[in-house]
Amino acid sequence: GPLLMVWMVLALSFPLLAIIRVWGGVPWDYVVSALAVTTCSTLYLAALSLFLSLWFERPHQVVLLLLSLMIISYFLSILLTQLGWASGQIIQWVNPCAVFISLSVELARAGAAANVEWQKHCLCLLGIALCCLLACVWCLRRCALVASSSSKQKTSISTRVKHLFHGTRRRSDNAIRPVRGAPLLWKELGGTPGAYLKRQIILMVLLVAVLSGAWLFPFIVSARWRALPLGIYSLAASAVGLLVMLRTATMAALCVAQEKESRSWPVLLCTPLPDIWILRHKALAVIVKNAAGWMSLLIVNAGILILTCTLDQQALPNGQLVQYAVSSLIGIFASLYMLTGTGLYFSIRMRTGTLAVTMTLGFVFVYYIILRSLLLPVLFRFITPQFRSFYIVYMFSDLVIKVLIGVVMFKLAAKGLRRHIV
Repeated sequence: GPLLMVWMVLALSFPLLAIIRVWGGVPWDYVVSALAVTTCSTLYLAALSLFLSLWFERPHQVVLLLLSLMIISYFLSILLTQLGWASGQIIQWVNPCAVFISLSVELARAGAAANVEWQKHCLCLLGIALCCLLACVWCLRRCALVASSSSKQKTSISTRVKHLFHGTRRRSDNAIRPVRGAPLLWKELGGTPGAYLKRQIILMVLLVAVLSGAWLFPFIVSARWRALPLGIYSLAASAVGLLVMLRTATMAALCVAQEKESRSWPVLLCTPLPDIWILRHKALAVIVKNAAGWMSLLIVNAGILILTCTLDQQALPNGQLVQYAVSSLIGIFASLYMLTGTGLYFSIRMRTGTLAVTMTLGFVFVYYIILRSLLLPVLFRFITPQFRSFYIVYMFSDLVIKVLIGVVMFKLAAKGLRRHIV
């Protein structure tokens, strides 16, 4: 039922692809293979999301988990291919992105259909989708019975992870704990920001260890200090960065929308807290909750730059060290500012958490698509092809755009704070 709109879009796009085939010289093999891979990928993701929806109550949890699995599987497949632990043909059986890239690259190079085994890929995805549907049939009534029984306390993976890192909270002798500091931060974080950050030290150390291990792994294997291992580290840093960005945007989109769903948002607005305090403390709570991920990226990037210049002074000549340092430092804060402001605006504007998360992630996705498809060609055309000039213009234009989007979103969120109450 929910896939009916997707089938309509695919059916309407096929005549357009046929016109491109007649006028543009695109072979039928490419049109058919792209349509088949798209259809099978849609069925695969739909079956997997249906299976995950049996175990999670809210739709945005399923969407976030599915996006996280897609990000991890995409970067893991690239990493396994680069390390030589898996061939490209095996990865193409289960990775739709690899198949699309191979089809497009071969078509652009040779002007003919690509020699990619997309039939095996489609059969593999359909087999995984069938297994997910069978698992849904087998677990459907069991999940329904578990959900309907109120005597059993449900335990999820997230609660177990929280108990593992944070420990179980014991009840104190006092009935009411005194509130210290800003009351809204106390409500969001369950304590002061300093105490919350102390609980995130283990997670930050773990992320720093993972990123540092990804950078040091080629050194241990090849023992060539001249060959900078930026390939594997860039994959690990990109995966961690995307997951941290996803978590930040989601928490910002849910901070107000969940209070609207629980009918506590009008009560908060009736308190004597000023509107600017509510807005700032909501944003600050989101930043504190995701500080471990952003700080780990910042620490590892700075450490790698210092270590690289110490070991090889010719690695980053002509002042490129300053450019990388500025992009690593200011770029992280600009991304955090944009994601927090965007999520907070849609959280105030939308009525439900699922709609707020969807609009936030859609806006961020469209922004990066526009940035890469419109800004990069313009820079390549009007800027000299030297790497340094292009990098400086692209870096500062990206930072300025992110900061402007964050400023506009925070202004709109402040104006709509009491306008969109329900």
